[in-house]
Amino acid sequence: MTPDPIAILDSITSTHNLQSTTTLHQQQHPAHGILYTVFVRVGQVSYQATDGDIARAHARAASEAIAALESQGYQRPRRHYRTEINNIGSRYGMRVEYADECRGPPHNCTWISMVCVGGIRLGPGVESREKGAARESAARIAVEYFESKGY
Repeated sequence: MTPDPIAILDSITSTHNLQSTTTLHQQQHPAHGILYTVFVRVGQVSYQATDGDIARAHARAASEAIAALESQGYQRPRRHYRTEINNIGSRYGMRVEYADECRGPPHNCTWISMVCVGGIRLGPGVESREKGAARESAARIAVEYFESKGY
């Protein structure tokens, strides 16, 4: 599951209330056949990419816009790894479970969490002072594993 540049750009522009539009031009090239040029405009600046595949052209133009926005200090919204791993589990029919352990006295406990997806434990236990933070870190490891495998 590779991050989709178009979705990332949409999330950046909506988070920061930036206006964006996309325009498509199609042309017949004598040597290359049909070429698509996609223009992504954010505010007053336009980014473009040309390719024989419309989706690839759109993704490249969006990636250029993202790079420019990030260099200007605009940040991507924070990822919610627990939601993402639950979505992966749901999409592929795998159950997502957390194994949590509290070490230390109840008033000063360190939480250790690990996530199991489809009955397989992914990653080592992750420690944190808060149970939710430990689960979020464990979910991040699982999401990164699935992304590396192309899910």
